Amino acid sequence: MNLIIVRHAKAQDRETCASDDLQRELVESGIKDSKKIAKYLSKRYKNIGLIVSSLALRSQQTAKYILEQYKNTAYVIDPQINPDSNIEGYIKYTEKHENIIIIGHEPNISEVLYKICKIKNVIIKKSCIIELKYKDNTWQLFGIKNIKDKND
Repeated sequence: MNLIIVRHAKAQDRETCASDDLQRELVESGIKDSKKIAKYLSKRYKNIGLIVSSLALRSQQTAKYILEQYKNTAYVIDPQINPDSNIEGYIKYTEKHENIIIIGHEPNISEVLYKICKIKNVIIKKSCIIELKYKDNTWQLFGIKNIKDKND
């Protein structure tokens, strides 16, 4: 099983949508990066069993481009992946037995890495892809890919 955790792409600044953080949309460079994320993942993973995003619009928009590559894949919007939620929302998906993509937020992603792999001090920028593999009864980090628009 592979667990692929993607930090959402670049969104509007918090000040732009101060009233509701969950409504921040991707900016133009974030849309470009989301398409690059989708292309990268589709080349590496033929089959994905489930795609999960938070309620945050920027996470759902990032997921939209990934879903275009995996048209028959189940998609779940899970409030337990929301910013400022605890990491148990992520951890519950580590018990599945299929390839899963989660589009989430920092610092939750870093906390998940520490909890299941004991890895810390990793910088996870927007549009970063973390690839984990469950092997020999343990989670192993086997890839970190930063995808950024050149104009960012």
